[in-house]
Amino acid sequence: MPVATPVFDLSHIYKLSPETEDLRVYEKGQIIIEEDNGKLFPPSMTPDMGIGTCLLNERPREWRCNRANVNGAVGAVVIAIQFYRHHNYIANELHELNPCWDDERLYYTARDINIAVFTQIYFYELLPILLGKENMIKHGIISDSDGFRDMYDEDVLPQMTDEYHYALRWFHVIQEADIKMYDNDGYYLNTIPMVNVSLRTGFLPHDENLEKMTQGSFRQYGGGFDHIIDNDVSNKTVSHRLNKIRIKYSCINLT
Repeated sequence: MPVATPVFDLSHIYKLSPETEDLRVYEKGQIIIEEDNGKLFPPSMTPDMGIGTCLLNERPREWRCNRANVNGAVGAVVIAIQFYRHHNYIANELHELNPCWDDERLYYTARDINIAVFTQIYFYELLPILLGKENMIKHGIISDSDGFRDMYDEDVLPQMTDEYHYALRWFHVIQEADIKMYDNDGYYLNTIPMVNVSLRTGFLPHDENLEKMTQGSFRQYGGGFDHIIDNDVSNKTVSHRLNKIRIKYSCINLT
Protein backbone atom coordinates (compact mmCIF):
# COMPACT_ATOMS: atom_id res chain seq x y z
CA MET A 1 0.00 0.00 0.00
CA PRO A 2 1.74 3.24 -1.15
CA VAL A 3 2.36 5.91 1.47
CA ALA A 4 2.96 8.67 -1.10
CA THR A 5 -0.38 10.43 -1.44
CA PRO A 6 0.06 13.21 -4.04
CA VAL A 7 -3.55 13.20 -5.23
CA PHE A 8 -4.69 14.07 -1.73
CA ASP A 9 -2.02 16.28 -0.22
CA LEU A 10 0.09 17.76 -3.03
CA SER A 11 3.13 15.87 -1.75
CA HIS A 12 4.52 15.98 -5.30
CA ILE A 13 4.77 19.76 -4.82
CA TYR A 14 6.02 19.71 -1.25
CA LYS A 15 7.95 16.62 -0.10
CA LEU A 16 7.30 12.98 -0.95
CA SER A 17 9.77 11.82 1.68
CA PRO A 18 12.45 13.19 4.04
CA GLU A 19 15.03 12.49 1.32
CA THR A 20 13.23 14.66 -1.25
CA GLU A 21 14.91 17.95 -2.15
CA ASP A 22 13.80 20.87 0.00
CA LEU A 23 12.48 23.63 -2.27
CA ARG A 24 11.75 26.16 0.48
CA VAL A 25 13.23 29.66 0.39
CA TYR A 26 13.00 30.03 4.21
CA GLU A 27 11.80 33.59 3.84
CA LYS A 28 8.20 34.83 4.04
CA GLY A 29 6.88 31.28 3.64
CA GLN A 30 7.96 31.06 -0.01
CA ILE A 31 9.07 28.11 -2.12
CA ILE A 32 11.70 28.44 -4.85
CA ILE A 33 10.29 29.68 -8.13
CA GLU A 34 11.86 30.69 -11.46
CA GLU A 35 10.80 33.09 -14.18
CA ASP A 36 10.76 31.91 -17.78
CA ASN A 37 9.43 34.12 -20.59
CA GLY A 38 7.75 36.29 -17.99
CA LYS A 39 5.93 33.35 -16.37
CA LEU A 40 6.57 31.58 -13.06
CA PHE A 41 7.58 27.92 -12.87
CA PRO A 42 8.96 25.43 -10.34
CA PRO A 43 12.78 25.34 -10.42
CA SER A 44 14.21 23.44 -13.36
CA MET A 45 16.78 20.70 -13.33
CA THR A 46 20.31 21.86 -14.09
CA PRO A 47 22.37 20.21 -16.87
CA ASP A 48 24.34 18.11 -14.39
CA MET A 49 21.08 16.57 -13.13
CA GLY A 50 20.27 15.02 -16.52
CA ILE A 51 16.97 15.36 -18.41
CA GLY A 52 14.64 13.87 -15.81
CA THR A 53 11.28 12.87 -17.28
CA CYS A 54 11.40 15.54 -20.00
CA LEU A 55 12.56 13.16 -22.71
CA LEU A 56 10.89 15.02 -25.58
CA ASN A 57 12.21 18.52 -24.88
CA GLU A 58 13.45 20.02 -28.15
CA ARG A 59 16.69 21.59 -27.02
CA PRO A 60 18.16 24.15 -26.90
CA ARG A 61 14.90 26.16 -26.94
CA GLU A 62 13.03 23.75 -24.69
CA TRP A 63 15.21 23.12 -21.66
CA ARG A 64 12.88 23.39 -18.66
CA CYS A 65 12.22 20.25 -16.61
CA ASN A 66 10.72 20.59 -13.14
CA ARG A 67 12.88 19.56 -10.21
CA ALA A 68 9.73 19.15 -8.13
CA ASN A 69 8.47 15.57 -7.97
CA VAL A 70 5.99 15.93 -10.81
CA ASN A 71 4.81 13.21 -13.18
CA GLY A 72 5.97 13.91 -16.74
CA ALA A 73 2.44 13.51 -18.16
CA VAL A 74 1.33 16.90 -19.43
CA GLY A 75 -1.93 17.05 -17.46
CA ALA A 76 -0.21 16.35 -14.16
CA VAL A 77 2.51 18.88 -14.95
CA VAL A 78 0.03 21.68 -15.75
CA ILE A 79 -1.93 21.12 -12.52
CA ALA A 80 1.28 20.93 -10.47
CA ILE A 81 2.55 24.23 -11.91
CA GLN A 82 -0.72 25.98 -11.06
CA PHE A 83 -0.73 24.79 -7.45
CA TYR A 84 3.02 25.39 -7.08
CA ARG A 85 2.42 29.03 -8.02
CA HIS A 86 -0.64 29.12 -5.77
CA HIS A 87 1.46 28.39 -2.69
CA ASN A 88 3.51 31.56 -3.09
CA TYR A 89 0.38 33.58 -3.89
CA ILE A 90 -1.19 32.42 -0.61
CA ALA A 91 2.03 33.04 1.34
CA ASN A 92 2.22 36.60 -0.05
CA GLU A 93 -1.38 37.30 0.95
CA LEU A 94 -0.81 35.91 4.44
CA HIS A 95 2.31 38.02 4.86
CA GLU A 96 0.39 41.17 3.87
CA LEU A 97 -2.35 40.37 6.38
CA ASN A 98 -0.02 39.16 9.14
CA PRO A 99 3.37 40.92 8.85
CA CYS A 100 4.35 39.66 12.31
CA TRP A 101 4.21 35.99 11.27
CA ASP A 102 7.56 34.25 10.83
CA ASP A 103 8.58 32.08 7.88
CA GLU A 104 7.56 28.80 9.53
CA ARG A 105 4.02 29.91 10.24
CA LEU A 106 3.60 31.49 6.81
CA TYR A 107 4.92 28.41 5.01
CA TYR A 108 2.86 25.82 6.85
CA THR A 109 -0.32 27.89 6.83
CA ALA A 110 0.06 28.51 3.09
CA ARG A 111 0.68 24.81 2.57
CA ASP A 112 -2.42 23.86 4.57
CA ILE A 113 -4.60 26.28 2.59
CA ASN A 114 -3.17 25.12 -0.74
CA ILE A 115 -3.85 21.48 0.11
CA ALA A 116 -7.34 22.36 1.35
CA VAL A 117 -8.20 24.12 -1.92
CA PHE A 118 -6.93 21.17 -3.95
CA THR A 119 -8.81 18.66 -1.79
CA GLN A 120 -12.03 20.70 -1.97
CA ILE A 121 -11.90 20.69 -5.76
CA TYR A 122 -11.04 17.00 -5.94
CA PHE A 123 -13.50 15.60 -3.40
CA TYR A 124 -16.39 18.05 -3.57
CA GLU A 125 -16.38 19.17 -7.21
CA LEU A 126 -14.74 16.48 -9.39
CA LEU A 127 -15.50 13.15 -7.72
CA PRO A 128 -19.23 13.83 -7.12
CA ILE A 129 -19.65 14.22 -10.89
CA LEU A 130 -18.09 10.81 -11.45
CA LEU A 131 -19.25 8.84 -8.41
CA GLY A 132 -22.43 10.66 -7.45
CA LYS A 133 -22.65 13.02 -4.47
CA GLU A 134 -25.24 10.91 -2.62
CA ASN A 135 -23.09 7.78 -3.03
CA MET A 136 -20.07 9.56 -1.60
CA ILE A 137 -22.04 10.87 1.38
CA LYS A 138 -23.57 7.43 1.98
CA HIS A 139 -20.15 5.77 2.14
CA GLY A 140 -18.63 8.47 4.34
CA ILE A 141 -16.21 9.77 1.72
CA ILE A 142 -17.48 13.35 1.93
CA SER A 143 -19.66 15.31 4.34
CA ASP A 144 -23.21 16.41 3.61
CA SER A 145 -22.37 19.83 5.07
CA ASP A 146 -21.48 22.77 2.85
CA GLY A 147 -19.83 24.59 5.76
CA PHE A 148 -16.70 23.88 7.78
CA ARG A 149 -15.92 20.21 8.30
CA ASP A 150 -12.98 18.31 9.71
CA MET A 151 -13.06 14.60 8.86
CA TYR A 152 -9.30 14.13 9.24
CA ASP A 153 -8.26 11.36 11.61
CA GLU A 154 -4.73 11.93 12.94
CA ASP A 155 -4.55 8.32 14.16
CA VAL A 156 -4.74 6.92 10.61
CA LEU A 157 -1.53 6.73 8.56
CA PRO A 158 -2.05 8.60 5.27
CA GLN A 159 -1.76 6.07 2.45
CA MET A 160 -3.49 4.79 -0.68
CA THR A 161 -4.59 1.31 -1.65
CA ASP A 162 -3.15 -0.14 -4.84
CA GLU A 163 -6.72 -0.48 -6.11
CA TYR A 164 -7.07 3.30 -6.04
CA HIS A 165 -4.16 3.70 -8.45
CA TYR A 166 -5.59 1.02 -10.72
CA ALA A 167 -8.97 2.74 -10.73
CA LEU A 168 -7.41 6.06 -11.75
CA ARG A 169 -6.29 4.42 -14.99
CA TRP A 170 -9.96 4.36 -16.00
CA PHE A 171 -9.57 8.01 -16.96
CA HIS A 172 -7.57 6.90 -19.99
CA VAL A 173 -10.82 5.69 -21.59
CA ILE A 174 -12.28 9.24 -21.52
CA GLN A 175 -8.99 10.94 -22.40
CA GLU A 176 -8.88 12.50 -25.84
CA ALA A 177 -5.67 11.91 -27.78
CA ASP A 178 -5.60 15.50 -29.02
CA ILE A 179 -5.25 18.65 -26.93
CA LYS A 180 -7.27 21.61 -28.17
CA MET A 181 -5.71 25.00 -27.57
CA TYR A 182 -7.83 28.10 -26.87
CA ASP A 183 -7.06 31.75 -26.23
CA ASN A 184 -8.23 33.65 -23.13
CA ASP A 185 -11.47 34.64 -24.87
CA GLY A 186 -12.37 31.04 -25.61
CA TYR A 187 -11.56 31.04 -29.32
CA TYR A 188 -10.22 27.76 -30.68
CA LEU A 189 -6.66 28.07 -31.99
CA ASN A 190 -5.27 24.67 -32.93
CA THR A 191 -4.92 21.02 -31.94
CA ILE A 192 -1.79 19.13 -30.93
CA PRO A 193 -1.37 15.39 -30.25
CA MET A 194 -1.16 14.69 -26.52
CA VAL A 195 1.70 12.23 -26.97
CA ASN A 196 3.79 14.98 -28.58
CA VAL A 197 3.78 17.19 -25.49
CA SER A 198 3.91 14.68 -22.64
CA LEU A 199 7.40 14.33 -21.15
CA ARG A 200 8.07 17.78 -22.63
CA THR A 201 7.78 20.41 -19.90
CA GLY A 202 10.05 22.72 -21.89
CA PHE A 203 7.18 23.23 -24.36
CA LEU A 204 5.00 25.05 -21.82
CA PRO A 205 6.80 28.42 -21.31
CA HIS A 206 6.82 29.27 -25.03
CA ASP A 207 4.14 30.90 -27.20
CA GLU A 208 1.61 31.00 -24.34
CA ASN A 209 1.35 27.20 -24.57
CA LEU A 210 0.64 26.72 -20.86
CA GLU A 211 -2.14 29.32 -20.95
CA LYS A 212 -3.67 27.88 -24.15
CA MET A 213 -3.57 24.38 -22.70
CA THR A 214 -5.14 25.57 -19.43
CA GLN A 215 -8.02 27.14 -21.36
CA GLY A 216 -8.48 23.90 -23.27
CA SER A 217 -8.52 21.87 -20.06
CA PHE A 218 -12.00 23.18 -19.18
CA ARG A 219 -13.32 24.03 -22.66
CA GLN A 220 -12.54 20.77 -24.46
CA TYR A 221 -14.98 17.89 -24.13
CA GLY A 222 -13.75 14.59 -22.75
CA GLY A 223 -14.12 11.28 -24.55
CA GLY A 224 -17.06 8.91 -24.27
CA PHE A 225 -17.72 6.83 -21.15
CA ASP A 226 -16.88 3.43 -22.55
CA HIS A 227 -14.23 0.72 -22.27
CA ILE A 228 -12.08 1.87 -25.19
CA ILE A 229 -8.83 3.82 -24.99
CA ASP A 230 -8.31 6.23 -27.88
CA ASN A 231 -6.18 4.60 -30.58
CA ASP A 232 -3.52 7.33 -30.44
CA VAL A 233 -3.18 6.83 -26.70
CA SER A 234 -3.16 3.03 -26.73
CA ASN A 235 -1.16 2.32 -29.87
CA LYS A 236 1.11 5.30 -30.45
CA THR A 237 4.27 5.52 -28.43
CA VAL A 238 6.08 8.40 -26.81
CA SER A 239 9.56 7.94 -28.17
CA HIS A 240 12.79 9.57 -27.20
CA ARG A 241 14.35 11.09 -30.30
CA LEU A 242 17.34 8.78 -29.87
CA ASN A 243 14.96 5.81 -29.57
CA LYS A 244 16.54 4.76 -26.30
CA ILE A 245 13.20 4.83 -24.51
CA ARG A 246 9.75 3.97 -25.87
CA ILE A 247 6.61 4.32 -23.79
CA LYS A 248 3.13 3.03 -24.61
CA TYR A 249 0.42 4.31 -22.27
CA SER A 250 -1.75 1.21 -22.43
CA CYS A 251 1.25 -0.86 -21.32
CA ILE A 252 1.92 1.50 -18.41
CA ASN A 253 -1.62 0.75 -17.22
CA LEU A 254 -0.64 -2.89 -16.75
CA THR A 255 2.38 -2.06 -14.59
